[in-house]
Amino acid sequence: AERASKEEFVEHILPHLKPIMKLSEPVQIMLQLMQKMELLLVKTPGDDVRSDVLPLLYRALECDTQQIQELCLSVIPACAQLVENHAMKNALLPKIKKLCLGTGYLSIRVNCLVCVGKILEYLDKWLVMDDIFPFLEQ
Repeated sequence: AERASKEEFVEHILPHLKPIMKLSEPVQIMLQLMQKMELLLVKTPGDDVRSDVLPLLYRALECDTQQIQELCLSVIPACAQLVENHAMKNALLPKIKKLCLGTGYLSIRVNCLVCVGKILEYLDKWLVMDDIFPFLEQ
């Protein structure tokens, strides 16, 4: 996949990866996909990122594995510009907030806050005032 052109990737590799992106078990699959997320984001068309990659990221945030959660939080800023406003407000931010407030790992909490800080430029100012500021107090 790394050596394939974007067109070859879309034609020959992506159709086989889409069903794999829907799997949550075994966790090694999700871990590998998170580790190669930069490649996926570069070679996958925007519509496919929205339909297949973003749901993978949402599931990774809800995963019980700390390493996957941390990888996911580090990848989110790279694809934040592809997330539509309603998905950002109703899907991504609530999952990040839930993870941050529900985890016992300090590193996850810090990475959640760093992630939110990096995606601020893609957020509507009202969303920041209504959702982010109250979240920071919590």
